[in-house]
Amino acid sequence: MSDFVINDYILNQEARYIVDEILSQAGDGQDIEEMIDQVVDGHEWVINTYKAYILCAECNTTQGEEMLANTGQTFSDIGEHVTAVAYWTLWVASWALAMSNRDKNIRDKNIRDKNIVEAKKCLQELLYGSR
Repeated sequence: MSDFVINDYILNQEARYIVDEILSQAGDGQDIEEMIDQVVDGHEWVINTYKAYILCAECNTTQGEEMLANTGQTFSDIGEHVTAVAYWTLWVASWALAMSNRDKNIRDKNIRDKNIVEAKKCLQELLYGSR
C-alpha cells in the first residue's frame, strides 16, 4: 500500500511548481514548451505506473486524453496508456499555467508602458506647462 494521494488541486499545485521552476531557469530564446516536455517526461507521476494509475483514477484527465488522442498514439498495454494520459494531463496543466503567466506578464508590461507614457506627459506638463 502506498501513501500516494493526488487530486486536481495537488495536480495543479505540481503544475504550478513545474512552471515556476522552468520560468526561473529559462533564458531568452529558450522554448518553454520543450522545457515543460522534458520535466514532465521525467516526472515521477509519469514514469511510475502506479502513480500514473492513481492520477488517472483521481484527477480530471479529459484534456490529457484529448491531447493523447490528437497524437494518434495507440497502446497494447494499459500501463503504457495510463502513463501517456498522466503525461499529457500534467503537460496540459503546466502549459496552461505557463501561458497564463506569460499573458499576465504581457498585460503587466503593457500597463507599465502606459503608466510610463502618462508619467512622461505629466512631467512635461509640470516642467513646460500645457502647450
